[in-house]
Amino acid sequence: MRSPLLISFLFIIALSMAVILAVPNFKKKFKDYFVSEHRTILGKVIGHLSPGSDRYVILKIKQKENIFIEVYTEDPKTETLHFQQKIDLGAKKEGHFSFKGEASNLVFTNIDDDEKLEILVPVFDAEMTARLYTIKYNESILQFEIQNAN
Repeated sequence: MRSPLLISFLFIIALSMAVILAVPNFKKKFKDYFVSEHRTILGKVIGHLSPGSDRYVILKIKQKENIFIEVYTEDPKTETLHFQQKIDLGAKKEGHFSFKGEASNLVFTNIDDDEKLEILVPVFDAEMTARLYTIKYNESILQFEIQNAN
């Protein structure tokens, strides 16, 4: 008795999937529901980490419900971007702060008077508490890492 019921159920599922895949509008909605690759660039800064170093392109991205920092190096001849690292900030809301008298949501600057620039990223956490992340390049592991979140 269960076999015809199971076969009927699987047939209905297969038929539904065929209709979803055959109709472009249904296919797009189905894909968007399960695989949301929608990315929004919230901020972009460009600069050299230190004098004579590669040129870096830093992006502040909102993807799905989270905010990330993506780090790229730029080839000086072709201006091609090469992905280096993605940093999950664990934050969901965009933030701004005043930097040198201007509202900023992403800054690439030297705050500790060494030769390397740091990335400053303001966000709001889940409790809507303002956070300012400082991200610094760690030469021992050849990656950027979060130093603190004030």
